[in-house]
Amino acid sequence: MRLFAEMNREELHTAAPQSLAVPPIGATEQHGPHLPRGTDVFAVETVAREAAAQLADDVPAIVTPTLPFGSSHHHFVFGAKFSLSTETYYRMLCELILINGHGGNHELAQLAARDMALRHPVRVAAGSYWNVDWKELVEAEAHRGRRLPGHAGDSKAR
Repeated sequence: MRLFAEMNREELHTAAPQSLAVPPIGATEQHGPHLPRGTDVFAVETVAREAAAQLADDVPAIVTPTLPFGSSHHHFVFGAKFSLSTETYYRMLCELILINGHGGNHELAQLAARDMALRHPVRVAAGSYWNVDWKELVEAEAHRGRRLPGHAGDSKAR
């Protein structure tokens, strides 16, 4: 696994044609009174790096910088967040494609991946880490009496 931000121009030029780009997308918004605003960024970046490391023997992967902005208008009431409009975020995702770490981005990421696959001769996927890891979450009983993916470390239905 390699990190895009740590590679120089020549390394990227050589590696890109046979590598899988792994661009994580997060959000900068509230996570209750106990977690930092960067929780979605920290979590999805960790997931993307670990996934790329596990693929390393079979597929060379390059993890890009994490996009720290999301579609977070539903968090306006909590203040101190960054959010892009649905239209702007969708257009941006169509240029990138990604692994998601914020619930508000999920549907837009799915639409962007579908539309890119229809427009271009590429293989593309979009996934939210809680969907990719669903089996393990169920085995850990994270779903019992809770709504997944939770928020702020709490998945209890409200």
